[in-house]
Amino acid sequence: FGSSDDGSDCDLSGLFRRRWCTTVGVSLAPGDFVVMTGAAAGVLEEFRRVLGIVIPLLLQLGCDRFFKSATLAFVGQYDPSPEMVASAALGSMYGSITGLSVGMGITMAVGSYCSRNFGRGATLENGVVVRHCLSAHFLCFLFALSAAEASPVLLRACWQPEELLQPVRRFALISACAWPGNWIFLCLSMVLSSQNCQVMGVVGQVLSSTINFVLSWWLLSHGTGFLGIAVAN
Repeated sequence: FGSSDDGSDCDLSGLFRRRWCTTVGVSLAPGDFVVMTGAAAGVLEEFRRVLGIVIPLLLQLGCDRFFKSATLAFVGQYDPSPEMVASAALGSMYGSITGLSVGMGITMAVGSYCSRNFGRGATLENGVVVRHCLSAHFLCFLFALSAAEASPVLLRACWQPEELLQPVRRFALISACAWPGNWIFLCLSMVLSSQNCQVMGVVGQVLSSTINFVLSWWLLSHGTGFLGIAVAN
C-alpha cells in the first residue's frame, strides 16, 4: 500500500488505514481521524438521501396496491356469486400485468434521468424527460387496450374457464382507461421526488387511493356489480 517497512507513513484511507496502522502499532495523526469521519459522514448522508427518495415511493406504491386489493373484498360482499368474484380477481390481475405494470416499468426510468438533471443544475430539462415519457405512455396504452381486447383468446389458451372470459374482457377494457392517469401521476411524482419534493406525491397517492376505495364501495353497494371496481379505478 505504499508504506515503509515500519509502517510510519502508510498511505491508506478511511477505515482500512486506521485498522492497518493500529495493527502494526503506528499512532494516527489527528488528520487521519478527520479523513475517516468525513468518509463515514458522506456515506451516511448519501444513505439518508436515498432513503428520502425510496421510502415515499414505497409508501405510494404500497398504498395504491393495498387499497386496490382491499376493494376486491367488496365484490364478495355485494356481488357474491363465485363467477363474479373470480372475474374480478382475474380481471384485476390480468389488467395489472398487461397494463398497469407495463407503463409503471417505463415510468420508473424517469427518476434516474431527472435526478441526473437536478444534480447538474439542469432541472428545466426534466420537461423533456416527461414529454418523452408521455409518448411512451401512449404506446403502453395501445398495448393495454389490445391486450384487454385479446384477453378471451389469451386466457382461453391458458385453460381459463369459458364463463369468465367475457366478464374479464369487460373488466380489463374499463381498467385500461384508468392506467394513463396512474402512469402520469407516477411520472410527475417521480420528477418531484428527484427534486427533493416527496411530500406531494405521498399526499396525492393517499387522497386518490382513499377516493378510489370509497367510490368502489359506493358503486358496488348501489348494484354496479364487480365492474364497479374498474369504474372506480
